[in-house]
Amino acid sequence: SLLGGLDYVVLNHADIPRGLFLHSLKLQNIDFLRRTFSVNVYSYMEMALRALPHLEKTSGHMFVTSSLLGELPQSGLSVFSSTKHALNGFFFSLQEELAKRGSRVSLTVGTVGVLKSNELRALMEVSE
Repeated sequence: SLLGGLDYVVLNHADIPRGLFLHSLKLQNIDFLRRTFSVNVYSYMEMALRALPHLEKTSGHMFVTSSLLGELPQSGLSVFSSTKHALNGFFFSLQEELAKRGSRVSLTVGTVGVLKSNELRALMEVSE
């Protein structure tokens, strides 16, 4: 309250597991999958739910960073892609719920497309 409330929330974090799902015991491990979904989906949901009452008071805005892989999956990134599909499903539905109840909170789901940099290129390299 000292600063006047919460006006804007940006949800932008991800674990990006890569590799061919059918060739990776690590990617198939249920504990690994739970941890990845915890970081990439459940934490977004929890932060959104905790922020909403504060954003309602200020007519605030929430921005959720998603990925093109949530719309167009790619071999070698199946686990990451599945988390982004889940993220899109939840937040597009939440967006509709907010509108239907006349909420003062606005919500944007931003889709990051293809980014090119040496760091990202190294990160996204998948050996087949």
